Amino acid sequence: MTFEEMILDAISKKGEEGATMIDIYNETGIGFDMISQKVEKLIVEGKVRDLFPDKKKKFSRYVQCD
Repeated sequence: MTFEEMILDAISKKGEEGATMIDIYNETGIGFDMISQKVEKLIVEGKVRDLFPDKKKKFSRYVQCD
């Protein structure tokens, strides 16, 4: 399983409420920098949606699978 697949799986487990970077870390054990990079990439690709795009704090971002 790739990092992206692991991250998508962790996000999907959180459902409607969305997942924070800390939720993803707790589920996957992947480092925060890697999570942040991969989540940014998934947002650009349209696979993940930022629930509060105005929030720029990296670790308080809530994301949800599309």
